[in-house]
Amino acid sequence: MKAGPVLAAMIAVAFPASAAEQSVDQLIEALSRNRPAEGNMKFRNLSIHQVEERPVAPTPTVQPQPTTAPAPVALPAQPTVMLDVKFDNNSDRIRPEAAELLGRLGTALSSDRLRSDRFRVVGHTSSTGRAAANQILSERRAAAVRRFLDERYPAVRDRLVSEGRGSTSPLTADATDGANRRVEVTNITESGARP
Repeated sequence: MKAGPVLAAMIAVAFPASAAEQSVDQLIEALSRNRPAEGNMKFRNLSIHQVEERPVAPTPTVQPQPTTAPAPVALPAQPTVMLDVKFDNNSDRIRPEAAELLGRLGTALSSDRLRSDRFRVVGHTSSTGRAAANQILSERRAAAVRRFLDERYPAVRDRLVSEGRGSTSPLTADATDGANRRVEVTNITESGARP
């Protein structure tokens, strides 16, 4: 699957900002299910403004026509951040320079605001190499991030699940682009589940 500029723009809105640029407070805000009702959220190079709901005029009913066009890429409805976690080449070993980023994430996930929420850690790879190998590598990398957080942040234990998606969800059309190698963290807590 190749992603173009429109998809990249949609992804920039769905994922407020790279976690590498975000503070602990910004990570908490980005991953929170219950964002404050007042004001606008601002991240480096991006603002998310609240929009008032307005009534929409009814549209005429159109009978659906069968189509063979591919389904659009589903963007996450839950709060999600993308992480540029560095790993050794073709390995699930987290590089030392990723510790600060994962430390901010662990602190955010341990915060009072996110303490009762559950999160999914998803690993992605580029499409360089065999698909089966990329799938396994993405699973191992997501699990490595989960282990890192479990070991250093006791408050997140039992609240994280991990999965790999291999190279099935690239951000760019360039198979070797480093942006395709990423970890996403999504708040998967159902609405109303917070005590």
